Amino acid sequence: MARIHHAPAADLWYLKKDAVLPTSVGGTASRWKRRNRSGTNCIDRERRTITIPADHFRESLMSERLLVILAGINMFIAVGAGAFGAHGLKQILDADMLAIWQTAVIYQMVHALGMFAVALLIPKFGPAILGWAGSAMFIGIVIFSGSLYVLALSGIRFLGAITPIGGLAFLAAWLLVAWAAYKAQ
Repeated sequence: MARIHHAPAADLWYLKKDAVLPTSVGGTASRWKRRNRSGTNCIDRERRTITIPADHFRESLMSERLLVILAGINMFIAVGAGAFGAHGLKQILDADMLAIWQTAVIYQMVHALGMFAVALLIPKFGPAILGWAGSAMFIGIVIFSGSLYVLALSGIRFLGAITPIGGLAFLAAWLLVAWAAYKAQ
């Protein structure tokens, strides 16, 4: 099994290999030689290591930068929605619908902070699993909080039936974070 180590000063990842890179990391060693953007040979056969520029790993499903951007936007929306609910919707919605609105705000805010945390953990635990975790958190925000916002404003109770799908995305995201930490050893 391959192990990935990060060297922050050089901004490189060192992949210690046994024989061939597993396909989950990206294929055979010859593929890495072609993908090395600096033009240098990244395979050291004597030490049985492969050096991969860190920018290659940043092109995963959900990069640190994209996670921070989406988390910042979601925090902005959550703060605005919370203020709008407290000041603008107080006279319009009844207490039950206002509670639904506040639940959506809280879950959006917590999981936007979770996206920030995932972005901070990617350099430590690697982007493969955590990229999926960040994506699941974002999908959960859209489905869970989004359906609750629309439910509170429209009163259409059917939207409450899709809200648990967003909750499952949140659960999956946190399990993926735990799995990434466990796999990093």
